[in-house]
Amino acid sequence: MIYNQTKVNGVAMPPLMGCNKTSNIVVLEEKQRYLYNPLFSFLTVITFATIVLSSCKTNYQKMSTEFIRSLPDSCEFLVAVDNDTEHLVYYKGSHNNAFFCYNVETESVEELKVPEVESLDCVPFSMGAGVDNILVAYSDVDDISSASCYSNANVHIYNLKTKTFEKLLECNGCIIDKGKKQLICYTYDTNRYGEGTRNDEIYDFDGKLLSKKEVEVIDNEEVPTGTLAAREREAQQEEERANQSNNSFFNSNQSSQRHFYCELCGAKYSTPKDLLNNSCLKNKVGMNIGRHVLYEGGEKSIYTCRYCGKQYSSIKDMVFNSCPRREFGEKHAPAR
Repeated sequence: MIYNQTKVNGVAMPPLMGCNKTSNIVVLEEKQRYLYNPLFSFLTVITFATIVLSSCKTNYQKMSTEFIRSLPDSCEFLVAVDNDTEHLVYYKGSHNNAFFCYNVETESVEELKVPEVESLDCVPFSMGAGVDNILVAYSDVDDISSASCYSNANVHIYNLKTKTFEKLLECNGCIIDKGKKQLICYTYDTNRYGEGTRNDEIYDFDGKLLSKKEVEVIDNEEVPTGTLAAREREAQQEEERANQSNNSFFNSNQSSQRHFYCELCGAKYSTPKDLLNNSCLKNKVGMNIGRHVLYEGGEKSIYTCRYCGKQYSSIKDMVFNSCPRREFGEKHAPAR
């Protein structure tokens, strides 16, 4: 029979009765006692709380993603804001006069109307979202290819942190490239006929200037119809045609007409030749002063404005008064 001889307080116990063969003494070690550690418990609680909070944040991100996927085709996603205090999704509808902010936490929607610009002709036509801002572009032309020194464009930004709109810049035309996330602005420095330079500026959707260059603009033959420049160009062309033509028309009128008048300023001359060879301060051709323009309606006792119908006794009195039917304070013009 084999048994384990044990020790008590270092003294070996005698063999048990009936046991005549002993084995090596086995010393049983006392198990280590565990003491309560407050620091360890605190760190355990903090770790658990962090895991819970991280789980909640992930849920908000998932909810934002699901909301973005549920947007109809008529809506366009702009940007999502997800931090410790806010869980927002910005998107727009088919119109550009407003966009929307969806609060994922409260499941509420706020409509944000874009501000009106000073020029009543400028309307918002496109938007683009950066990291901290949303761009809103305005223009008074439908096609950027028709932008010129006569057109107007504005760009506003909506700051996602301050929740406020701010005017970024003014130009003559702009394009929003959503693929490259860039805003391209054109500003013309030309005369009335489109001769001069154009500044091309590229911004990101947060309003930061990325590049700028200046290009030369060649003479633009297409002047917008109805503008003062169009009428001045027409007068210049009429003057050139008159100088190239023979004097038969003027000779036939000299016998029945005592004086000849400038259509623009009302100056009076005894012959058409003298009239066309003198400069007219109201005929500005680019940066220069052009010639007088012959009024072909003949000499009259009463002259009528072709726009509003008001009558004057002389062309000079007429053309120095503003016409209420014309824009930008332009003057009366005699009817022929």
